[in-house]
Amino acid sequence: MSLRIRAYRDEDLPDVSALWERCGLLRDGSDPKTHIAQCRGSGRGKVFVAVRAGTTVASVMVGHDDVQGWLHYVAVEPEERGRQLGRRMVRRAERWLRDQHLPRVCLLVREGEDGAVAFYERLGYTGEPRYPNRARLKGGKLLTRVLDG
Repeated sequence: MSLRIRAYRDEDLPDVSALWERCGLLRDGSDPKTHIAQCRGSGRGKVFVAVRAGTTVASVMVGHDDVQGWLHYVAVEPEERGRQLGRRMVRRAERWLRDQHLPRVCLLVREGEDGAVAFYERLGYTGEPRYPNRARLKGGKLLTRVLDG
């Protein structure tokens, strides 16, 4: 079956919310509807989904702060993992950031998520020797990648 990566549409909310829940991304009272609306309404963000046979199987939220890009909610349906779909979603977000003329992309990985760290390192992300100070995020790892032209 054909896979299509496209921009998020309002009607994608139920599928995307369920995907994020299945992938364990909704913590600390996270509200997908609010986060997506903030991203899309900011003028500095985009959400992409991968759809196969009418079902959302992957997502990525990407945004920037006018200095660097940030990745959020990179999710791949568990039975779709191992097929390079996560890589494709990250690369799609990076392409959007390049189009915005941003030279660097960052993301935060929660403490203990060693599989996620390994995934991003395979994509060329490197750990930074600092940790964010945030009340709800204790520990974790900041990963960055300089986007090549």
